[in-house]
Amino acid sequence: MPTRSFIAGGAGFIGSHLARELLRRPDHEVVVFDNFVSGSISHLDGLLEDSRLTLVEADLGNLDAVIKAMQCCDHAYLFAANPDIAAAAHDPSIDFWQGTYLTQNVMEATRINGVSRVTYASGSGVYGDRGEEEVDESFGPLVPVSTYGASKLGSEVRHTCRDLSLRERSRPQTDARRDI
Repeated sequence: MPTRSFIAGGAGFIGSHLARELLRRPDHEVVVFDNFVSGSISHLDGLLEDSRLTLVEADLGNLDAVIKAMQCCDHAYLFAANPDIAAAAHDPSIDFWQGTYLTQNVMEATRINGVSRVTYASGSGVYGDRGEEEVDESFGPLVPVSTYGASKLGSEVRHTCRDLSLRERSRPQTDARRDI
């Protein structure tokens, strides 16, 4: 049975490269989900003829469309994000609606569809203004200086909560009252 992957932002630069790489594997199917605001059909040149590729032109804000497109997927990748980071300086809500809110929709669709793996692309904005200082994932405290960074950090927390919830549900449950 082939592995089926859902790629939000799959017509963007990174998402399209992932789609191309996954389709090099004979046991893989890919759902590219993109609204084409910043993604481009040209990024998918040479892939559109592949019967293992499903292209869905829709917005992540449409939860029903996300749920439907993600059916039967094993892995979800989230690369979609606000393509105009500077615009949030004048309208900070952009990063909430195009970052945090849309991530929540993807996480909800994974929950509803029982998708077992999620890969979330965060960004260096979660670390704040570090200048030339090198940081890694264990760095803290995380103090974003932009709404983009704050949205990415909030989405990381949401992703972590999903993973912890899945681990908790997969643990064998015991009846603590039995031992009393």
